[in-house]
Formats: sequence, structure tokens, C-alpha cells
Amino acid sequence: MNKTFVICFALLVLGSMTVLAQDNKSGIIHINGGATTVVMRPSAQQLAHTKGIDAPTNPFYNNIGTGGYQPYVGYAVCDGLSSCGAEWTPANQITSLKTGTTKKISLGLGFVQGKNRSLVILTKDCKNMPCTNPDGAPNGKRLCQGTVKNMPIFSDTNTQVVSFKCSTKLTKGKNYWVLIQPPAKSDLAWNFSNSAQAGIMLGDNDSWGTYQSQQPTGALTIQ
Repeated sequence: MNKTFVICFALLVLGSMTVLAQDNKSGIIHINGGATTVVMRPSAQQLAHTKGIDAPTNPFYNNIGTGGYQPYVGYAVCDGLSSCGAEWTPANQITSLKTGTTKKISLGLGFVQGKNRSLVILTKDCKNMPCTNPDGAPNGKRLCQGTVKNMPIFSDTNTQVVSFKCSTKLTKGKNYWVLIQPPAKSDLAWNFSNSAQAGIMLGDNDSWGTYQSQQPTGALTIQ
């Protein structure tokens, strides 16, 4: 996807937003009160080719496919830094495409600054919101969780994913939520899917915001 188009898409689709902070060296800024991360300069490295991405066969969910994800815009996964202004925990609603037991969850998640790791949680849907709070409590409502590490630099790739093992039963047609809990004093970004839209919830300082339907989703595959 063209760099200029992606940046304009982020600014237009997300509506009337103000810039909260900018890292002048990296060109990465936070908009939407800090909840969305965008890159306002070309990547320092050649983006990975999208051709030949190994898309899973018959997944429970997949919005990455063979074309990759958007490298220059994503949801902030951030805590304890002035750049984002709050603790941001994004959650995406998904509908399972089949019934069965999962094996792995993969995400397009980029590193900006701080600690290069994050906790990812899969939980049930409770009337269009995650059945846990942004910190993942109560623990008994988590279907699975895992820590992902060594994310690529945000904006340097549109294909690389990080993964963790997840073994839990999902039911075809039912809704679930995947949320990303940031580590302290860290700034990460969950890259947008190139095409998928769904329900989202943005955790702001450990409280869920308002459910929003038909919004950009974070790059995600569940196998």
C-alpha cells in the first residue's frame, strides 16, 4: 500500500484528531488522544515483500492473509510514557470461522520504545465487550494468554508477525476478543489490517471505552 495513502487513510478514517506527541527522530506520532500510532516519514529499511506469506489453511480467524498488513498505522499499546498520554490496551472483536481447538495466535505488532514484549489475551465476548477488564481480570475469564517478544521496529515491515501457543476451544459463529496488555514504560503499536473491520474497545487507564463497530482491526491470525 502506498505510504502517502496509508497516512492519509489513518488521518481521514479516524476522524477529527489532535496530535498528542511526536518523536522527532523517528517521525512516529500519537493521534486520537494517544490511542493511535502513525508514522510520518518513510521507513528506514526496505519493507519485506508480501509475496509468499504463508497464510494458514482453514484458520479460526485471519485478517493478514497473503498480502500483509499496514506498516505505518496501528493501535497504541502503551503505558507510562508521555508520548501516549495514558495506558492504552486495544482489544479487537473477532468471530470464529469454525469450531475446534486452537494452536497459535499471531499478530502484526511493532516496537517503538521501552520494553520489547507484551501480554496478549484471548477472552470470551460479554455483550460486545471483553469478558475481562483491560488488565485481563478476572483471570478465570481468560481462554488463553501468552507473552510475545522481539517485535520488529514499527514501520519496518508489513509481513512479520510474533506468535504464542494458545490451546482453547472456539465455536463457529461466536464472538471473542483479543487484547494486548502493554508492559510498563513501553510504547508498541498493533498494526492495522489492510482490509478487515470489526468491533473494537480501547482500554484507557484500565477502563474500557465505548464499543465501536466496523473499525480498523489489528493484524491478527488465530490457527
